[in-house]
Amino acid sequence: MPSAEAFLDANILLYSCSQAPADAFKRQRAEKLMLTTRFGLSTQVL
Repeated sequence: MPSAEAFLDANILLYSCSQAPADAFKRQRAEKLMLTTRFGLSTQVL
């Protein structure tokens, strides 16, 4: 089982799907992080 490079917080998930214009930069960063990093999530976060 491969290990995760990073642990993602719920905020990253929320920003990745935000459509708010004020969140555009955060959305782009969150999407890039999710697409380029092997990440893990905790069920407590969700």
